Amino acid sequence: MSDSDLLSSLGALTTPSTLPTINPATEPANIRNGGTKAQQAYSTAMQFEQVLVNLLDNAAKYSPADSRIDVRASRDGELVEIEVVDEGPGIPPADFERIFDKFYRVHAQDRRRAGTGLGLAICRGFVEALGGWIVARNRRDRSGAVLMIRMPVVPEITARREPVMAHG
Repeated sequence: MSDSDLLSSLGALTTPSTLPTINPATEPANIRNGGTKAQQAYSTAMQFEQVLVNLLDNAAKYSPADSRIDVRASRDGELVEIEVVDEGPGIPPADFERIFDKFYRVHAQDRRRAGTGLGLAICRGFVEALGGWIVARNRRDRSGAVLMIRMPVVPEITARREPVMAHG
C-alpha cells in the first residue's frame, strides 16, 4: 500500500459516507456497555478525527506563518504510523513526555498563544483508547517537532443496515 493510498484510507475513516448512520431517537447511546457496533465505529472515527485536528492545530500554533506542516503515513505490518511534522522551534527533550500532561505548556512565552494545554493530553487519551500510542521528538534535518502515532490497523468499517419494518 502506498503512502497516498494509506492517507486516502485514513481520510475515508472520517468521511460521512463511510460512517454508519446513527439516529439518536431510535438508537440511544449505550455508553455503559460500549454502545452498538455502529456507535462504536462512529465514535472511533470521531476520536481519530479529533486527534488529527488537535495535532495539526498544535503544529500551526507553534510554526512560522510561511512554513510547512507535513502529515506522513505508513504501514508496518498490522500497525499504522502517522507523523505530523512541523517547522517550529521544536520541543526541549526534557518535555517530550510532559507535553502530553493536562494544562502543560512548554515555554512561558506560549501563554500569549490561544489554547489551554489540553490538546495533546486529549490526543494521548484518544490514541491510547484506540489501542495505540503517541510520542514526540524533534526533527533530525532542521528545527521542528514530530508527533508520531502508532496504532493497530482499523478493519474496514461496514455499516450493516437492518430492514425497517413498517408499523400499522
